[in-house]
Amino acid sequence: MLSAKRAYCYAGIGIAVGLGVLAYWVFQAPVRELPPLNEDEKSALAAYNQTALQLYKELRTESGNLVLSPYSIGTSMAMARTGARGDTETEMATVLNHPFGRERIDDANAGLTDRLD
Repeated sequence: MLSAKRAYCYAGIGIAVGLGVLAYWVFQAPVRELPPLNEDEKSALAAYNQTALQLYKELRTESGNLVLSPYSIGTSMAMARTGARGDTETEMATVLNHPFGRERIDDANAGLTDRLD
């Protein structure tokens, strides 16, 4: 039977080896070079951030923590806007700070989503 001291020593060695293997694996992963954001992608991100700030100003009156994801809110609302037409689409574009039509926002979202893969 192993003594406690020896068991801790083996456990420490195992953890150190495991962390070393993990570090090697992480640092050996290929780094994907991303092209710079195009103007539509930059505009979409700016709109998402602005919308999230507006939403935060409305919701922060409550006490406690508040967490928002501008990208998640922006992309989901952009998808909803894609299905809207007429006055509804115009109102959504205004409220969501979208600077261009739904086709361009869809293309910008596709480019942004590709960066997450």
